[in-house]
Amino acid sequence: MTKSKNKATKWQSKSTTLTLMALAFLCGYSTASLDVFDSFTEEVESYEVKNIQQLTLTNHEKLDTRLANKNLNKPPESKIKVIPNHTNESFVNPVEANFQSSDTYDAISMLNKVIILSEMGNYADQGEIAEALDSFKNLLVTSPYEQANLIDHMRTLSFESKEFHHIVSILQELPEHQGGLALTSVALELSQNDDIKSQEQFLLLAANLNNNIENPRIQTALADIAIYAEDSEHIVLDALTLLKPFHMDNYEKEQILTRINNLLATSNTTNRSQLINNALKFSNNEEREHMASQFIDSNYDIETRHEILSGLHTGIVPRSNQLKELLLNIASNQSDPLNQAAQSTLKELFYITYQEYKQIKN
Repeated sequence: MTKSKNKATKWQSKSTTLTLMALAFLCGYSTASLDVFDSFTEEVESYEVKNIQQLTLTNHEKLDTRLANKNLNKPPESKIKVIPNHTNESFVNPVEANFQSSDTYDAISMLNKVIILSEMGNYADQGEIAEALDSFKNLLVTSPYEQANLIDHMRTLSFESKEFHHIVSILQELPEHQGGLALTSVALELSQNDDIKSQEQFLLLAANLNNNIENPRIQTALADIAIYAEDSEHIVLDALTLLKPFHMDNYEKEQILTRINNLLATSNTTNRSQLINNALKFSNNEEREHMASQFIDSNYDIETRHEILSGLHTGIVPRSNQLKELLLNIASNQSDPLNQAAQSTLKELFYITYQEYKQIKN
C-alpha cells in the first residue's frame, strides 16, 4: 500500500514536472514568436515609412517641376500699357483730368486747357474749343488780376514757344483793345533794353500790336533800332518794315536814309532789294526818282531792278520821262533779263507812241 502510494506520488511529481516543462516551453515559444513578430512588424513599418517618404518626396518633386514648367511656359508680362477704349467706363478725358481737381480756373490753367484742346486736332470737339476760348477771354476781360498774372507768365516764356504765341493771339482778340494795351506795355518795357535778344522780342511784339503799332513811343523805339542797332542787319530791316514814315520828321527820315545807304554799300544781294524798298519808302518824290533811275540799271541784280518796277506799279516811284526812256532801252534789248517786265510796265503805266511800240516789239 505504501509502495503504491509512493509510486503515485512519484508519478504525480513527474507529471507536475512535465507540466511545468511544457508550460516553460510554451512561454519560451511565445516569447520567441513575439520577438519574431515584433521584428517582422518593425521591418514592415520601416518599409512602409521609407516607401511613403519616397513617394511623398517624389510627388512633391513632380509638383514643383510642373509648377516650374508652368511658370516657364507662361508668357512674360507685357510692359505696354493698354489704353482703355473711350467707351470704357474707366476712360478719363485728359482735359477733364487736369481741371476737375479745382472748381475755379485761373488764367494759367485755362490757357493750358486751350492748348491741350488745340493740340488734339481732329479729335477735339470744336464746340468745346470755342467754349474754352470764350471762357478764357471772359476771365481776362473781367479780372485784371488774372490778366496781369497771364502777362507775368508770358514774360517767363521763350518767344519762340507755342505757348507764347497762344497768349499773344488770345490777347489780340480781347474787346476794347485790352489785350493790345497789355502787349504794348510789355513791348515798351523791352524797348528799354539794348541787347539783341530784347530787341528781337520787342520787334516780335510790335509786329502783333495791330493799330497800336502807331503808338508814338513804339515808333520812336523802332526808329532808334533802325538807326542805332549794331551787328544785326536783319533787326534793322525788321524795324524799317514796321516804321511808319508819316510819324517821322524830316531829320529822322534823313537819319534812316543815311543808315540805309550805308547798308547798301556793304549789303549782300539777298537784302539789297528790301533795303531799296525801304529807301524808297522814306524818300521824297525827287529822291525816289533819282534812286529809281540809278537802281534800274543793268549793273544791279535782277531783284533790285524788279523792286523799282514794283515801286512804279504801287505808285511809290513817280513816273517820269527819264524813267520812261530807261525802260524803253531795256524793253528794246532782247538780251536784258528785265526785257519782258519792262515792256509790260511801259504798256500798263506809260503813254507810248506807235513808233515806241514798234521799237520795243522789234
